[in-house]
Amino acid sequence: MRHHLKIVSLWLALLASIAFAKEETPPRAQEALLQLKQQIEAHYFSYDEGVHRQLLGLANGLVRHNPEAWHAHYYAALINIQLGNIVRADRKAEAYRYYQNALRHAQSAHEMARNAETTVVLAATYGKLASLRTLKMFYFGAKSKNTMIEALKMNDRSPKSHLIIGVHTMWTPTVFGGSNDTARKFLEKALALGSDWSENDPLVVRWATSPEILAHLAQLEIFCGAPERAR
Repeated sequence: MRHHLKIVSLWLALLASIAFAKEETPPRAQEALLQLKQQIEAHYFSYDEGVHRQLLGLANGLVRHNPEAWHAHYYAALINIQLGNIVRADRKAEAYRYYQNALRHAQSAHEMARNAETTVVLAATYGKLASLRTLKMFYFGAKSKNTMIEALKMNDRSPKSHLIIGVHTMWTPTVFGGSNDTARKFLEKALALGSDWSENDPLVVRWATSPEILAHLAQLEIFCGAPERAR
């Protein structure tokens, strides 16, 4: 209940910020972006579909009223990815639509601001679409790999880039270049880098934290037939 009340409050703040944004007072629009970013972080590990749908409504509102704000598209991409993750087990067609929407927003954010964050989110989105094993699986897989390499070149100290490459490599069949050893190397590097990682942009969402990375490492141990080593 508290989460829903917070989101209702955020709706009110968003509406106020939109009104001010139309009057060209950037600080209020900036505040709406910051509040949405904080809510995304607060619910990052939640599988509450209703809460994420509400967050998506907020992100879409920011996109409509601030179409040139790359952070708004970036948030919409992240939330669509989360919703796709939530529903994919039972509703794959719906998950695909969420990932497609995520791709549209990730591409927009990347076109507006070609930085390491928008690039790694774009790579992750391609990876999600590839993971559903549609007819375009190989196309999306290749796009994901190329975009991951681009993100890593932009910032090779980011745990996010290492996490995404590690996960991609873990799930890629060996015949297509997958490797548990390589995946482990990137995931452990992500864990090491994340220990003292901080974002320069206050509007960038904090993800690829230790719990998320450790969850993927535990999954890798299971893949390798060593569940007792899962942390």
